[in-house]
Amino acid sequence: MINTTILIIFAIGVSVSSAWSLNPYDEYDEILTNSASFEFLRNFSEEEIYQEIEDLRDDEVKWNASGTSLLSIMRLNLFPIEKLTPYLDSDDHQQRQFIAHIIRRSNYSYHSDRLFEVLVESLRSDYINSDEPSVLFCAGGYFFLNAYMAFDDLLVNGIFAKKYLLEGLNSRCRQQKFFCAILLGENRIFDELDNTLDILCNNLKDDGRMSNGCHAFAALFSFGPRISEKLVTHHNRGDRQSKRAIEILWREFGTNPKGMNLENVVIGKTFGHTPAWSGDSLKYLINYNKHGHYRLHGSLNYYKNK
Repeated sequence: MINTTILIIFAIGVSVSSAWSLNPYDEYDEILTNSASFEFLRNFSEEEIYQEIEDLRDDEVKWNASGTSLLSIMRLNLFPIEKLTPYLDSDDHQQRQFIAHIIRRSNYSYHSDRLFEVLVESLRSDYINSDEPSVLFCAGGYFFLNAYMAFDDLLVNGIFAKKYLLEGLNSRCRQQKFFCAILLGENRIFDELDNTLDILCNNLKDDGRMSNGCHAFAALFSFGPRISEKLVTHHNRGDRQSKRAIEILWREFGTNPKGMNLENVVIGKTFGHTPAWSGDSLKYLINYNKHGHYRLHGSLNYYKNK
């Protein structure tokens, strides 16, 4: 993932290109309304397009991996997707990542098992030097943030990646494990529920990582009342913060497996390190539940694989 310090220094002065919008449903592209740009892209030879694909590899040439021209070419149907999909099996991690997200943003209806496997791979905390899938290109002024984009996509389409999200629960990458647990909750996938709840409830604790408790809480809320009894064990062994979070869940679910007084439990006192959660602002938190940008802003910056 992109170094947080670099992000903070440059993000203010650099715009994010619409070509790499974090929103997988954003189909707007100025190329479609710019005849000069359209002519430029239409004149790409097949050889030049293959060179664009080759440039996506993690090679010794800095700054040549862009993907934006190839993305526009694919959006305009100037190159058959059948010639692009084999690169999902590339031996180069960076190239696989670019290809997967180019396919998702140019042909959203295309589904394959391998495509969603690569999207779950995107959730890892990956560090690739020079041309990398989360580097800041100052000249072009855009981000390619593979974990952000994959998370946004899988927040809605996680059911298609179910097999790989479940495998991710056992990942050695802490970031990928946490994100997979969140996505299983958001998509209400109850397979491997005990493992998922272990990960989410551990993140409810006051562990010094900003925002991960809020993210875990929202995923647990999405599971609904069905998990109420299973939360008893986690309440028994939790810390003060996680206990209170679970009590809020029980209250909102309309369940009370331990027969406790839940009337005076408020979110503001539960996640006190986040000023936005002042008072009993459960609805405000749940409104953020479906916005992956906010969720990942906290998680990617503070939940590193250390």
